[in-house]
Amino acid sequence: MAQLGSLQLGRLQPVWRALRLGGRAALAGRSHLHQQPQQLAPRLSTAAHAAQHVVAAAAEAAPAAAQQGSSLELQLHNTLSRQKEVFRPRPGQDNRVSMYVCGVTVYDYSHIGHARVYVAFDVIYRFLRHLGYDVNYVRNFTDVDDKIIARAAAVGEDPLALAQRFIHEFHADMEALGCLRPGLEPKATDFIPQMVATIQRIIDNGHGYAVGGDVFFDVASLPGYGKLSGRSQEDNRAGERVAVDERKRGAADFALWKAAKPGEPTWDSPWGPGRPGWHIECSTMIREVMGEQIDIHGGGRDLVFPHHENELAQSRAAAGPCSCGHDHGSGGNGSGGSGERDDFVRYWLHNGFVNVDSEKMSKSLGNFFTIRDVVARYHPRALRWFLVNTQYRQPINYTQRALEEASDRVYYLYQTMADISETLSSSPEGAAALEDAQRQVAAATAPQQAQQAAEAAQQQQQPAAGKAGKKAAAAAASSPGAELLAEVRAALADDFNTPLAIAALSAPLKAANDFLHTKKGKKAPGRLQALASYQAGLQAVLELLGLWAEQPAAVLAELRALALTRAGLSEEQIAAAIEERAAARAAKDYAASDAVRLRLEAAGILIMDTPEGTTWKPGPRLHIAEEENAATAAPVAVADEEELQPGSLVKSYGVVKRLGAGQFAVVYKVQAPDGHMYALKQERFGEMSHADRVEALNELRLLASLRHPNLVQYNEAFVEEDRLYMVMELVDGGTLVNVIRSHAAQKQRIPEAAVWTYLLQIARGLQHLHSHSIVHRDIKPANLLLTPAGLLKVADLGVAGQLRPGVCEHLQVGTAGFMSPEVARKQCQDVRSDVYSLGVTLFELCMLRSPFGNKNEPEVLHALLAWSPGDAAMAAAAIIPQYSQELQGLLKSMLQPNPEARPTADQILARHGTPERLARLPVPPPQDVCGRPWAASQRSPILPPIPPHADLDQLEEHLPPPCCDRIAAQSVAKAT
Repeated sequence: MAQLGSLQLGRLQPVWRALRLGGRAALAGRSHLHQQPQQLAPRLSTAAHAAQHVVAAAAEAAPAAAQQGSSLELQLHNTLSRQKEVFRPRPGQDNRVSMYVCGVTVYDYSHIGHARVYVAFDVIYRFLRHLGYDVNYVRNFTDVDDKIIARAAAVGEDPLALAQRFIHEFHADMEALGCLRPGLEPKATDFIPQMVATIQRIIDNGHGYAVGGDVFFDVASLPGYGKLSGRSQEDNRAGERVAVDERKRGAADFALWKAAKPGEPTWDSPWGPGRPGWHIECSTMIREVMGEQIDIHGGGRDLVFPHHENELAQSRAAAGPCSCGHDHGSGGNGSGGSGERDDFVRYWLHNGFVNVDSEKMSKSLGNFFTIRDVVARYHPRALRWFLVNTQYRQPINYTQRALEEASDRVYYLYQTMADISETLSSSPEGAAALEDAQRQVAAATAPQQAQQAAEAAQQQQQPAAGKAGKKAAAAAASSPGAELLAEVRAALADDFNTPLAIAALSAPLKAANDFLHTKKGKKAPGRLQALASYQAGLQAVLELLGLWAEQPAAVLAELRALALTRAGLSEEQIAAAIEERAAARAAKDYAASDAVRLRLEAAGILIMDTPEGTTWKPGPRLHIAEEENAATAAPVAVADEEELQPGSLVKSYGVVKRLGAGQFAVVYKVQAPDGHMYALKQERFGEMSHADRVEALNELRLLASLRHPNLVQYNEAFVEEDRLYMVMELVDGGTLVNVIRSHAAQKQRIPEAAVWTYLLQIARGLQHLHSHSIVHRDIKPANLLLTPAGLLKVADLGVAGQLRPGVCEHLQVGTAGFMSPEVARKQCQDVRSDVYSLGVTLFELCMLRSPFGNKNEPEVLHALLAWSPGDAAMAAAAIIPQYSQELQGLLKSMLQPNPEARPTADQILARHGTPERLARLPVPPPQDVCGRPWAASQRSPILPPIPPHADLDQLEEHLPPPCCDRIAAQSVAKAT
């Protein structure tokens, strides 16, 4: 069982797959790579025979060698086939590779979600070039779109001028993050005539139709639509039940061309003035600048549907007339790998989502961060380190703590590099050793053909040089820098496993510091050669990861300045504190001395006593204010001038104050005419993707169907202009996270009576959900809200769902640290998966920390795959002796790996809801938000979910009725 900590892990999407672990074991297996300093130097000259396979593997990494079955085959996870495949470029292209990544819609500053996408594909771009491929990397700009038009109207700027302004800002952000510029960056507005021609081909081939100046894609006409996202035509037909746009032939049909509207940019077309739909832009630009087929198409996972699915459909539909009877693009191309292929893209790559403090970064959560907001407080290289420390396909959880730790690691990295550089440059021998080491590392990774050609040339010019060449290769193999690079290359060749590459840096950095700063290291023979080898290897690896800096000292100075900013201190204040500490030490007042040191340490300033005197360096802050994230969050999609002002009215609700903002929404505290306070969420649906809209509406419909004192209550929803307003119960007493953190800060356990009070209230809320066969799927302290009176409310139904009779659910959804073993294993799951999550929450209430310590998401998933009854017993034993054996026994049963061995919410309440404990529970109001007794509202029917392809143009059709109207209608029905 792992040691415990307080790490909150991010919500996982259903497509999550655990990272392949074992990097540290691989490092441990190379016992000769990171020796004690006195043992390392002889290895530099004698270990060649043991490491020749490293040179062979590195040399065979050239593209042609990969096709011949090299030991270093590049494997990619193809979204289309849903499995890893060996990467093989298009036949006849030699070493040329084409890669297209969907760019940004330029209407605002880029956020950390954009940083995640483009840093991930920057590493992919760098590694492909490192392997010897000639990469044609194209990334577009969408410079005409609903969002751009809306933002331009809001700020009074020409839409095209606004787009150009934010293109410039985007380039500045990418440069700060160290992302290489693609070879081409086409803008949508430069290809309007070509888009018109593509649309016309689609119509001519029988896959599109014009209606009143608009042109739609006929989804039903194209067999195989949905194969990329896994959606079927049955899903489309299900959506027709709620279609309201009678002009469309099917609910899933999407716009290829949009008729002109007043104030919007327009272009001429055969169907009248208008502008292209979003999806047609990328399909056309790829065809025009890259050709009929490309190797790699990438983007965020949110683009799989509908954008990339529709791109694929458009490209297939435009390829040729459907009368030929051929399913365009569905045939194989003989490129290797398994699964269905298409003629448009050979490999579809998608990066995972970004969560912020374990919540999805989107919509109205108030957790939206722009890149420039983050790099104003943390170095861009720290942000990049944080991003590459998670494999690109996996979700990533952004927290202030994670950025603090990334900054600390980056400072250690560049301090080591600066120390090595200073040591080597201080003598001619060191400079020569670095040149030799760089040649060795380069030789170890040279393409096989180039290496063979060089050897042949040497043999022709100097017959005796053949043996010398072999010795050079052997020397390269024995180089710890070359071995480090080989380790990283192997990690990146396995679907770009960057966290494994980052982990490989730890041992070389430690070994280098041993040579630099320990007595044995400074006296070790071959010290300069070893340091030079580490320097060369680290440089090669950091260039692959986009983290290399020519002047590490300059980066260190920037890191120090940002640490002062976060601490709210100046150099002069730190110098004064160091003097204060020195005076206390001189007076032998060690308590005062320690107090100064601890005060600075809590602010992220670490005091170091050296032979040259006392100095300081940045470190991770020990206490980060809970409000800091909200204070630095930027609601990038909601302009200040569009926000509701206190005293204004929305429908009949008076705005009291703004509570928070996110990408697409602002949340307000409002007052109804009867004086009751509510939370009003104003969402801008025009800013959302179709998938986000469906998700938000389905969560709303589920919330409206459930009526219980321990669940957040829905009041009503309505639409005004392009905005959706949701009125919900105001729960403003914090969350269980606040309770846990408060007690942890005071180093005080939560009393057992209070633990039972929280636990039984959660069980009551789950009991109601489970009675409707609804699984919450994300029970955790952050989703458990408290009223000022202590009444607990289960919130966030974003991934909840209703179980179907006789159907086994295999979704891998939720938050890693609270996910049950069967969910992690994608085994059959039921309502008792929530009970396991409640058990983890109970553990945190008792121990004020997580049962998984500081494990990251892949490591937690790995632990869950092996979760056993022994792990459950160890977790339960940890709460003794502070808590009773009854609570220990319950916790043990809730954490059992076998769901059948866990109690249900009903059983928890029956066995442990004693009269004394139930009497202590906060008493809910006697009526719900509509003024009806709870008993009259708790058995309302569950509204069916909106199908993925539903037409949302008429938003009101999908909104649940106000709770009072629905209850009244049910009463009338019963009376009748």
